[in-house]
Amino acid sequence: LTWLLAVAILGDLAAGYLVRFVAPGFAWLKLGAFWMLQAVSLVLLCALLHALVRPRH
Repeated sequence: LTWLLAVAILGDLAAGYLVRFVAPGFAWLKLGAFWMLQAVSLVLLCALLHALVRPRH
């Protein structure tokens, strides 16, 4: 899951340069990478909250 977060961050950063210097068609990659970043962040946040709330034995 951490690797997926890293890929999303790098994809979002790279897509910005691709849109500006290569072709505007890479805007879809930027959107996809951004939404993947948001989704992975939400999953990690939910996992963290679950770990904090569950009772310990």
